[in-house]
Amino acid sequence: MSRLVRPDVNTNGLLTFRTGPVAVMTNTANVPGTPGAPTTNQSQVVDVDNYTTRIAKYIPAEVISFYLAADKSIQALQTSNGESVFVSASKAHPAMISGIVFLACLIGLPFYYRAAADRGQPIGVNVCLALAAFVLWSYATDGTMWNAVGWNVFDPSIASLSILIYTFFIGFVVPGK
Repeated sequence: MSRLVRPDVNTNGLLTFRTGPVAVMTNTANVPGTPGAPTTNQSQVVDVDNYTTRIAKYIPAEVISFYLAADKSIQALQTSNGESVFVSASKAHPAMISGIVFLACLIGLPFYYRAAADRGQPIGVNVCLALAAFVLWSYATDGTMWNAVGWNVFDPSIASLSILIYTFFIGFVVPGK
């Protein structure tokens, strides 16, 4: 199973919106001597990546998990009594360190999706939706970066509502060819 949502063979544009599964072209290999096996290489259209599967694939759980672990470690270091460079830096500049982790995840996410893609699989729509999901999830989990510089932009009701709405609607997006 691919980590990315595969493009639909019946969609000519960049993307389309629907709840049904994605139609992809597969090659059936010629296996001689197998009863019922095709005698030549054949292609067939198979339905994959339905609405719920697309939601799971568009949300970059691995990157969000990394960000959460790093961000909560930064928060824990702020209350530590240690004398290391990391403790001193996290106490003096928590927003900067959290921002560096956030940017590293944001920049690394397209590279992760490129590595996880099947050969020749377009990643544009997947990466754009995953980047937006990552930003929303970093906000919804009350990341250090969002409040450390005095912005105080975190609001739990906005965070939960934005996650609910975004997660509901991204399942309708089907990438095109």
